[in-house]
This record gives sequence, structure tokens and C-alpha cells, in this order.
Amino acid sequence: MEVRVLYKTDGTIAVIHPCQASRRPQESEVDWLERVFTKSNPENFPFSDVDASELPDREFRNAWRGKKGEKVKVDPKMKNKTQRDRVIESKVKEIKDRNEKAIKDQALAELNL
Repeated sequence: MEVRVLYKTDGTIAVIHPCQASRRPQESEVDWLERVFTKSNPENFPFSDVDASELPDREFRNAWRGKKGEKVKVDPKMKNKTQRDRVIESKVKEIKDRNEKAIKDQALAELNL
């Protein structure tokens, strides 16, 4: 499926995946895609239409970077940050869960239940 890649001024990108449900009755595919892509780019960023299979693995999509005329790539620094953020989020959740259990246990103990 064809998608539109918008190249933002900071080097990040946005990928527009048209939703078939947004196609109006009697609207040609060309008109539909033009309408969706135009509406999705109000800042008028440079863009390329590419096959979705050409994009990198979605796991690190927050680290995708690109420039018009070049393939979309994963920024290694942002990839590492993304991995680090996932580890931190996991640890924070683990600590919150542990604290929540300790608070519940303490409340039950104080109520002698």
C-alpha cells in the first residue's frame, strides 16, 4: 500500500496511511488520495509517496528520520533512547505496582483484616 511520508523541518517524519473507510462513494482513488494527503499536510511539508514495505521496522518508528529523496532510516541515538525509555517505563511500573501492593497490605493490616 502506498503511504505519504512528510519530511518535517527538524528531521522527523510523519507517515500518512489512508483509511479506505474515508473514501467517499463515487470518488476515484486518485481524488480520494489527493484529498486525504492534502488534508493531512496543512503545514505543506515536503513529501514522498512510497510503498509501506519500504519503511523500517515499526518497533522504532519514533526514531525514524528522513529527508526528501532519501530512504527513511532509524536514527541510532533515538533508537537507544527509545529502548532506554521502555526500560525506564517498565521499572517505574514495577515500582508503582510494588508500592501499591505494600500500601494495600498495610491498610489491611491496620484494619486487622
